[in-house]
Amino acid sequence: MKEISSLIQKPEMGKRLSKTFEKRLVGDYSFAPQVGKEEAQEALAWAKEFLGDVEDYLSKET
Repeated sequence: MKEISSLIQKPEMGKRLSKTFEKRLVGDYSFAPQVGKEEAQEALAWAKEFLGDVEDYLSKET
């Protein structure tokens, strides 16, 4: 079985996950909304790309 770390081969993916997690924390714990529509759309696009990478990884494992 391949190591999970090989799943994220794109260097920017880790940065994207970290940035999106930080924004989620702001959204969850801030009293006023801090994440705009454009940022949310960007995070959604990154999530879709990440899910595609996961699907590719899992399809190679079986």
